[in-house]
Amino acid sequence: MTRNLGEFDYGMIRRTVEWSAEGDFHEVLEEANNQLAVARFRRFCNEHPDRTLMLSAFDRLSTVRGARFATAPECIQLLSTSEKAHTILAALAYEATSQRTELRPEDIGLWSITGAAWIEDEDGVLRMRAAPILSNGVPVDFESPWTRTAMNEISGDDLPFGPSDQRQIFSKIEAAIGLIDQFSREAAALVARYCNVIVIRRDSLPSNFTSATTRSAPGRIVLRNPHALGANIHALADGLVHEAIHAMIDRLEQFFPLVPAGLERVRCRSPWTGRDLDLRTYLHACFIWYGLWKLWLGDPGPSQPKSNFYASRALGGFIGQSILVPLGLERARLAPSLIRTLDAMQEDIARDIA
Repeated sequence: MTRNLGEFDYGMIRRTVEWSAEGDFHEVLEEANNQLAVARFRRFCNEHPDRTLMLSAFDRLSTVRGARFATAPECIQLLSTSEKAHTILAALAYEATSQRTELRPEDIGLWSITGAAWIEDEDGVLRMRAAPILSNGVPVDFESPWTRTAMNEISGDDLPFGPSDQRQIFSKIEAAIGLIDQFSREAAALVARYCNVIVIRRDSLPSNFTSATTRSAPGRIVLRNPHALGANIHALADGLVHEAIHAMIDRLEQFFPLVPAGLERVRCRSPWTGRDLDLRTYLHACFIWYGLWKLWLGDPGPSQPKSNFYASRALGGFIGQSILVPLGLERARLAPSLIRTLDAMQEDIARDIA
């Protein structure tokens, strides 16, 4: 893939979030992302005092395991903080345990970089434990040390869930995955592909359910307060698809940035939420709300009030004025393909509701 902004057809994103196989560029993107992540990891190691130790441990991993390690959301975030090298070394040490026939006392407390597995002492017996895995292959992280303290760019604090609550929440997420699949197999596949891990957080004060992902840890989907009263399976499904689209575009932007240099501080008012967004986030939102409209529009059975609610919410920002209006004069500096795609999405929704 190339970084030339003018060469990418942004219509591919639109076709993807219309839940059409026509937008299937994901395998090419995954390969390019793997290569970039491994190169970035090696560059980090080469610039660090412990480079020999880190590179030696990394080079013992297979190509597949090495790519999975380097593309893990927590690894990508840690690379921006050089003093966290000891955490990376500990995660690499965990990877080494899989190549031995037995666990050792010094392995206790090691965690995988994804937060999906760890080693503990249970009544004097060393055991390898694993986080629960959804039917689509995505681990659900309730307790890893990577996500139990303050998280960069994620608001709220965190209280632990007990085993019973964990099982109930896991079942709700599994049901939400099943609901997405009922509406669109393509949307369910997108969630499976771009959600590396789902992190569960619980605020100490009663709060509403929200979902989040960050550019610094692409593919780490955070569900805050999934136990809250409003966190029904439609809300969870809506949040998972919302964040999966963010994660997809985050990875794509490593090669094709939506916003050219010089426009990073431009602000746009979201017609969906009324929030003041930076330009990049607003452009993400256009694709996300379009994708959610297309998802809930495809109701697989008799009309459901809940799916109608989420469809109406996604539709709201497209009514009244074009999604190009908040761009103002800056639209002239964006890629022509991007502007054509946004305009086509607006026209398509007009046809949907005509």
